[in-house]
Amino acid sequence: MRKIADGRILSATEARELKLIDAIGYREDAEEILEQLADAKDGVRVVRYDEELSWRRILSSLSMSAGRGGLAAAVRGAVEGRAAPRLEFRVK
Repeated sequence: MRKIADGRILSATEARELKLIDAIGYREDAEEILEQLADAKDGVRVVRYDEELSWRRILSSLSMSAGRGGLAAAVRGAVEGRAAPRLEFRVK
């Protein structure tokens, strides 16, 4: 692992060649594989949870975490932690 875990960004093809991932595909491909693995005859449903990113949330998060790594780390954590939606796959 130390030879490949050096901080660089890998392409999907490189990751597959290094056996870090099984396959390259789109969301529909992942849903199809999930249906097969779960034996879900009615398909799967993707649920997306979005958190509203507001200044109030960021500032309250900053006040709680500023002492643990400084202001820059607190801002980065507050923004990065809520900037991306979370996906959940559910079997019907």
